[in-house]
Amino acid sequence: MARILSGDDVTRLLNDDSENARAETAVKIATDFGGEELSPAERAIAEDVLRRLLSDASVRVRKALAESLKSCPLLPPDMAQALARDVDEVAVPILESSPVLTDADLEALLREATPLKQTAMAGRAQVSEALADALVGTGHGEVVARLVANPGAQISEGALTRVLDKFGSREDVTTPLVHRERLPIAVAERLLTLVSDALRQHLVVCHDLPPQLAADVVLQTRERAIVGMLGEG
Repeated sequence: MARILSGDDVTRLLNDDSENARAETAVKIATDFGGEELSPAERAIAEDVLRRLLSDASVRVRKALAESLKSCPLLPPDMAQALARDVDEVAVPILESSPVLTDADLEALLREATPLKQTAMAGRAQVSEALADALVGTGHGEVVARLVANPGAQISEGALTRVLDKFGSREDVTTPLVHRERLPIAVAERLLTLVSDALRQHLVVCHDLPPQLAADVVLQTRERAIVGMLGEG
């Protein structure tokens, strides 16, 4: 960004009829805004331009803005929330990565979020237990699958139990669950009845389950299946 942007510069940049040029401007100013080289006066001018770009009619321009600001710790919270409430294309990078959004912000945004936005939240580098609980409560399989596959998500035993109650038959949920670093014993034991032999072995080895328990579970599962088939006959 030219040091210092003048009023004429701002007018020219915002009135450019070319979508490509406005998107490039959004990237350039947003990138410089996240640096430490700007003076207070320059930062104020840059923020003014960014705020105007928030309402650009082009989704491409707003998406470029979001992509460039998604990791910026200096992004004003109200701008982060405005981007997070935009259409999915624009909101996803911010919801997935912005350090500016607090747990309270995310939980409030979750109530009005589309499944794609919820999935983005489930993939954040750190997901608190409260937010994870709310994400499980959405009831969307894709959201839950991404959440349980996220090593940075803190998921309570109660939430994991609800996950198995609703999605225990989905491999895209049970497989990453098996591979989580830590599982409550009760959850690991339930997974023994839901997954393949190879995954059972992983549960036994990595979650300190007694091998005999896995063998007993397999036997009980087979016995129930046989009884079920006889009952149908």
